[in-house]
Amino acid sequence: MPSSNAGVWPLRLLLFKLMFMSGVVKIQANCPTWLQFTALEYHFATQCLPGPFAWNAHQLNPTFLRCSVFATLLIEIVLPFLLLLPFRDMRIIGAKLQIVLQVLIILTGNYNFFNLLTIILCLPAMEYDAFSRVQFKYSRICRFLVVSFDLLVPTTYLFISVLITLPANSYFHLHFLVRI
Repeated sequence: MPSSNAGVWPLRLLLFKLMFMSGVVKIQANCPTWLQFTALEYHFATQCLPGPFAWNAHQLNPTFLRCSVFATLLIEIVLPFLLLLPFRDMRIIGAKLQIVLQVLIILTGNYNFFNLLTIILCLPAMEYDAFSRVQFKYSRICRFLVVSFDLLVPTTYLFISVLITLPANSYFHLHFLVRI
């Protein structure tokens, strides 16, 4: 079953922007640890909420950690372009590599639900029939996510627009917020 371009392409573009900008900001910051590929030599020991394998990752060979930084930048800066290609197989490869990166980040660090949301954003790039061999109920999940996204964004925008336009001392404004 082909995917709906109206709901899927904005999600793919959002994933592309999220991952691409995550990588580019590391380079634009002019941080020597990212530019010299040494960021992971410090990251696992200095992050505020380390994951279950952070200590083990910190013990890895510095050469491996530098290769991991290079791979991270490659996955975040170059490979998001795969998500925009018209070839389904390339989009699936791009989405799977993003998921692998997010799972590794989950295992070594704790960024709350950010990584899970990024993984969910990868699903529309995987297409409906990508899971047909494992009989995954992807089409229902994807339809739910697409419909939810299509309804949630305009509704949230409308809600915020209404709140912004109301005077701050308005009884309706305060009463409305209390009921939420």
